[in-house]
Amino acid sequence: MVSRFGSLGRPSHLAEIGEATGVSTGQLREIIAELERRDLLGTDPSADRVRYAYPFTAEPTEHRVRLHGRELHALCAIDALGIGGMFGTDVVITASCRICGRQIEIATADNGKSLSHARPAKAVVWYDLGYSGCAASSNCQSIAFFCSQADQHRWLEARNPPAAGYSLTLPQALELGRAIFEPVLRTAAPDRQ
Repeated sequence: MVSRFGSLGRPSHLAEIGEATGVSTGQLREIIAELERRDLLGTDPSADRVRYAYPFTAEPTEHRVRLHGRELHALCAIDALGIGGMFGTDVVITASCRICGRQIEIATADNGKSLSHARPAKAVVWYDLGYSGCAASSNCQSIAFFCSQADQHRWLEARNPPAAGYSLTLPQALELGRAIFEPVLRTAAPDRQ
């Protein structure tokens, strides 16, 4: 589902997934319900369309990623940074600082494995630990880019209750995004006899 989201630039309907996989609608509903229980994706209320499949969402967010010529939305800053490595390609991420609204642009290099540039260069990421049953509706809401450590500090000071998490440099945040998402689309190597 994630690879289809990335290649189509949008989420899939159950009928499309069934057509592409040959799996019946009933079986798909069971599979998707289990994936949703495990917090790997979310569907619309009718359960006929995938709304999000980490790292992508159909809803507009402040984390926009240019992938294969399409602009997609990521659920959070870490998700956005992991997309290039997951697809083995370079991406350009645009976001806005949570405090001042200044545009942040980050580009990857080496097929998503390193940073090409960041504007502003001192941008940082807040990695929030406030998970509560569903990352998309809990800690993803606070995992964000800031144009500076000072802006991130002002945002943290205004949080009530105080946020639990970590301030990450862009290279640290990229490594975390890669660690989470690079393995997602890898296929297992056949057993060697």
